[in-house]
This record gives sequence, C-alpha cells and structure tokens, in this order.
Amino acid sequence: MLLRIFLTPQYRPDSSCAHQAIPYGFQVDTNYRCNTRKGLSAAKKAGGSILATFCRQNPSMRTLRHVILILILGAFALPLSYGAAALVLGLIPAPHRGPLPEHDRIPVYLISNGWHVWLALPLDQQAGRPGGETWREWLGQAPNPPGPETAAASYVAFGWGDRDFYLATRRPADLRPDLAIAALLGRGPAAMHVMHIPEPDRASGNSGQNRVRRLDVDMLQYHALAAYIRAGFDATPQGDPQPIAGAGFARNDAFYEAVGRYSPIRTCNEWIGAGLRAASLPAGWWTPFPFGLMNRS
Repeated sequence: MLLRIFLTPQYRPDSSCAHQAIPYGFQVDTNYRCNTRKGLSAAKKAGGSILATFCRQNPSMRTLRHVILILILGAFALPLSYGAAALVLGLIPAPHRGPLPEHDRIPVYLISNGWHVWLALPLDQQAGRPGGETWREWLGQAPNPPGPETAAASYVAFGWGDRDFYLATRRPADLRPDLAIAALLGRGPAAMHVMHIPEPDRASGNSGQNRVRRLDVDMLQYHALAAYIRAGFDATPQGDPQPIAGAGFARNDAFYEAVGRYSPIRTCNEWIGAGLRAASLPAGWWTPFPFGLMNRS
C-alpha cells in the first residue's frame, strides 16, 4: 500500500520545497519533488514504501503574506470599529442638566448641514466674560462689507475645523482627498468659521436647507459655553480675535485663527460636543458625526 502526504503552497517546487523527517517510522524519500505531477507519478511507481513529503514555505514569504493579510483586515476593521464606536458613544448621553428655574433662559442653536455642525449664540450676549463685551463688540459689526445678510443678523454661528480643509471645502462636492487626508493626520492648524445670521427658524426646526436644534440654557450654562468658544480662538496678546485675510464664503462670514488641531478623534463636530458637555448640555459621550449632537430631545 502506498501513502503519500502532500502540502501544496503556491511556490515553485524547485526553489521553495524542503523535505522534513517524519517520526514514527515514516520513510522519507528525498528523490521526489513537491507539488508536481512528476512527483505523483514517481510515487505511484515506487510501490511498497510509505512516503511522506512535505513542502515548507519560505519563512520570509510567509511573513509577508501574514503582513499583507493583517493590513487588508485592518483596512476593513478600523473604519468599522470607528463607526461602531461613534454610533454607540454618540447615542449614549453624557451627564447634563436642565436650566435652573431661577435663571433667565437664553436660546442657542445647533445648525447642521448634514456633515458639519455650527453653534449659534446671540450676537448681543457676552462673549465669554460676564459683564464684558458682547460678541458683536468683540468680533465687530460684520466680517465683510455689510449686506442684506448681515443687516438682520441677531446671532453668530461658530464652527471649528482644519484650516486648509475648511477654507477649500464649502460644500461636500468641494471635497479634496489630499486635504481630507492631511486633516485626518493633524498636519495643519485649525480655523474658526464665524457667520452672522438671523435667528434660526424655531417653528420648523430648519433654517434653509439646514437642520436646527434649539437649546434653552440658563446663564451659568451660557457663560460656560461662551467661554469655551472664546478659548477656541487663537487671540492676540491683547485678547483680540485674528481674522484670516480674504477668507470667507459670503458677505456674512469670515474665518479666524484657532487653537488645536483636527484629528479623527477631535473632529469639528466633537469640538462642538465637548463644548456642550462642558456646559452640562445634552450631547453624546463622543460626537465625531452630527447625529450625536442633533438627535437629542
């Protein structure tokens, strides 16, 4: 009876096969090559002997295959893990409280275009310092030459993000992969986007094509929120905001130098979420996407 055991990796037989000794009385015949039809025919003609021929892969090639497999699995696992973490932590509410009954309430708004969120505060409320100047006084009447958009402005909306990506990406259609990758790697400084706007439409929950969420906050929550936003500006030694010359999408908006760097962990929306959590306002534990901010009662 003839018994032959083959392992057949995808390598050329004359350069990547090696024969190994087999215990328990198996006879190893080194005259036959692995993984070839000639080896099979020769084994059949041998008769009366038990042959055990094993092919051993080249160690360096085997390591390379493992590395490539890990990279392929990682390319799928990392985005899935990131999305799962964002979904779970975005839906779990962080500690928060309602407005104190003895305080006046101030309406603030979250405005989302579906992929980015701005936080809108009243223009004539204090800019982060109780008893100090208002946002209108600190930022100025309008970032660019006044027009119809700024005449009715009573709110100022703030958004934070990577400077180069922000300035070049007004809409999702403007997305450039090279800028997106650079932003994810945290290679550039941040910028603050500031828009002078009318009070968002409270009745419909929408402002134009954007989705709106209203938050009624007390004075303590408001000052915590305003102080957080003001600290996001990269101000001069005198405490003044630094506008980026010539940057803006319309006559009612402008960009300012900001502190920090964008990353997959510290996204533009997570920057808003951190501010809400600092003011004890409803938000998810981690909010890299808008749903962790907008899907709240």
